[in-house]
Parts: sequence; C-alpha cells; structure tokens
Amino acid sequence: MERRTGHARRSRAGAAPRRARASPSLLVGKVVDADGQPFTCSHTAKRADGPGDARRRYRHYVARITGEGNSGMRVPAGELETVVAKALAAMFGDGMALIATAWLDVPPVRLGEVTACCTDIGARLTSRGHGPLRELVERVCVRDSRIEIACSAPAIANPL
Repeated sequence: MERRTGHARRSRAGAAPRRARASPSLLVGKVVDADGQPFTCSHTAKRADGPGDARRRYRHYVARITGEGNSGMRVPAGELETVVAKALAAMFGDGMALIATAWLDVPPVRLGEVTACCTDIGARLTSRGHGPLRELVERVCVRDSRIEIACSAPAIANPL
C-alpha cells in the first residue's frame, strides 16, 4: 500500500496542482423523494478491471434515510440526468405544444423563430453536457414507479 502511495506522489511531483471541479451533478439540490425530502449527491470509486490501478467513479443521488420507512433510495446520477434531459428535449421538440403547455405569450409573427429556437434547445439538452438542463428544471421528484419533472416557465420563456 505504501509503495503505491509513494508512486502516486512521485507521479504528481512537479505536475500542475489539481483544480477543484464544479459539481458534475447537474440536478444537485433539485431531486426529492415522494415526501419532498431532498436527495444528496454521493459517489463510489471502484477499481476498474484491466491493466493498471485506474478507478472509475460512479455518481448517485441518494435519499436520506428517515424513520418513516424510507429505505434510502439510490439513483444513478448519469441515468437520472439523461432521462430528465430526454424528457425535456422531447418537450422542446414540439415547440407549439410547449408554447401551449407553458402558457407562453408568443406573437404569431414569432412562432417560426420560437419553434426553431425550441429545436435548438432540444438538441443541446441531448448533447453530452445536457446544455441548459439545470436552469430549466425546478424540481425532480423520484417516486417508486415514476419520475415527475417540474420546470420553470420563466426559464423556458427566457431563451425563446
């Protein structure tokens, strides 16, 4: 064990200092359980199979365990973020339905422009970084059999 630690120290010697990264968990502070209790962000690091001592980091959203029978649900962060992003991308995929659902006041002369903007936002949501996901989502409620997503109407209207 000491040998690996020493090796790791030597390999970092002279290297630029590591910078703290912004939280990669896009929905931090926005995920709750059916009772409205917030999930916390967590991760697990496991050694990858194969050559070397590489470690893979698995991110999760974890419900706090309470005395009311809450089992401390654990949801893979990447999967939840992808599901939410795809649901929002589908919503933005039909600009006219989005305008009606969010009760947006769009003049008829701007409908073409707004629907094109919706298509662009939908594409950014399905990209690797999930684009404006964090700004659009107010809350994600994880239940036993479904996920409910609440969005901010002003955040939807702002880029349009």
